[in-house]
Amino acid sequence: MAVLDITRQPLINNGALAERMLGDIERRDAMRGGLSNLGGTTPDYPYYAGGGARSYNAMGSLVASCVCDLDATLTGSYPGSGQTWYNLEPTPADSAAQSDYDFWLGETSSATTDDPTFTGSADSASAYFSLDGGDHFTIKTMANCPTFLKSHRTDAAGTWCAIAYQGATLTTTSILYGASNDANDMGSMAFLVNEAGSAFGVRIYNCNGTAASNSLMYTGASDDTAIHILICSWDGTSSTNNKRAWLDTRTKTSVSSTFTTSTTDSDEVWRIGAGSNGGAASLRLPSGTKIYAFSAGNGFIDDADAAAIIDEYNARHSRTYA
Repeated sequence: MAVLDITRQPLINNGALAERMLGDIERRDAMRGGLSNLGGTTPDYPYYAGGGARSYNAMGSLVASCVCDLDATLTGSYPGSGQTWYNLEPTPADSAAQSDYDFWLGETSSATTDDPTFTGSADSASAYFSLDGGDHFTIKTMANCPTFLKSHRTDAAGTWCAIAYQGATLTTTSILYGASNDANDMGSMAFLVNEAGSAFGVRIYNCNGTAASNSLMYTGASDDTAIHILICSWDGTSSTNNKRAWLDTRTKTSVSSTFTTSTTDSDEVWRIGAGSNGGAASLRLPSGTKIYAFSAGNGFIDDADAAAIIDEYNARHSRTYA
């Protein structure tokens, strides 16, 4: 079990504060603006952020398989400046450390032109990251992220990802998130692609280095600029109704797809807003895209879990996605 990092925890609203050394408290508060009840290695739920910050539920208290929870609207995830989009999930279900699922803005710890732009005020329900067509987020250390490494494997029983975003006019294939670009890579992704030149398609793509399972889940207008929640889940151990998606709905769309056999971890890098080709970012989302939140887990989820994710995003962002 991963040990909680007390510098990263907001205030938990259901217990007395454990006594901590002053230096730890000051360091923790400087990082997150709040305090934490850390009586052991297993957190209590729900959280609220303390210091005047907005309340939220830890995603793992709602969907037990959660490993990663990033949210532009919560100061614990992004304090308004810096190169890191912090993971809010304190105990990832795959036993990774909380910080293992932190992402860089752009490609590295250095501020460059591929960094998304934070827009709004820290801890505001309307805050987001804007993309200019050359921006993306990159997982800090892919080797430490079992869920991302195994998402395409046929011996891995489930993966899910949720993203809240506002679209922009689509002119070419653009990847929402994932660790692959084509069948020569090993990994999974969800992407938007022009279908027949006049519409976009949401596709879930799983590849093993030589071949891929490429499934169309939804279609819509290519000039779509609406705000969406998209949740995708897949199970490589099955070939019947083993891909599920929810686009602005609480009722899944299911597709049957046979994955090409793979028991080898991904050789690529997980990104949000782009894919990966030979380790380099590729097929970025178009200019004008806004990203509000991203969450992921190592389970094959159904409607009840999707509804829990939607309800939490609705509350955090003060809007109704579905």
